[in-house]
Amino acid sequence: MRYTYVWVRDYVRFQQIVQALRDHGYILRTGTTSDGTYAVELLGQRGPEQLSLGI
Repeated sequence: MRYTYVWVRDYVRFQQIVQALRDHGYILRTGTTSDGTYAVELLGQRGPEQLSLGI
């Protein structure tokens, strides 16, 4: 299984990245690392039919 992560130190940039990924249908898990870095894990992507329904 392949995992994709994004690490960001700036909270505002972190929020922008999370929102952009969600707007494109990505399913995410977010959190912080022990040193305070914000982490985003991409878990998958919703299909177009789910996006059109706003699920």
